Amino acid sequence: MSLTKNAQSQEVSRGCEKRLPESQREGLGYIPANYSINGDEPVRICDSDSTGKIIGRKPTPDRDTTTGKILERLEAVETEYLENAHSYQAQLQARLKASHQSENKFREAIAQIKSDIYHLATVQKEAGRNGSN
Repeated sequence: MSLTKNAQSQEVSRGCEKRLPESQREGLGYIPANYSINGDEPVRICDSDSTGKIIGRKPTPDRDTTTGKILERLEAVETEYLENAHSYQAQLQARLKASHQSENKFREAIAQIKSDIYHLATVQKEAGRNGSN
């Protein structure tokens, strides 16, 4: 692939053929320590005051790693989880109970309205029969 020169060439170049050796053109990429973006300012992979330690992980406090302490921590995690799960289940059950109560009130109201409609229809039918005699 040739390089585009002053937009006169019709061929397209990735632009890295001149800057990087072939082994560094693909994959995750490679940035040499003295590489610069525009020729003036070098790109730093790490801050100059970096300690070189792995970042992104919180340091964990030193813990007692005896069998008893590990079991104690496991039981504490289990207890906390189960308390939260049971609390959530209780909330769900309360909402379900409220939903059932609401459904029952709805069904009662619908049954009453249907009863009123049937009663009116019966009264009108009886009145129609009595008026035609």
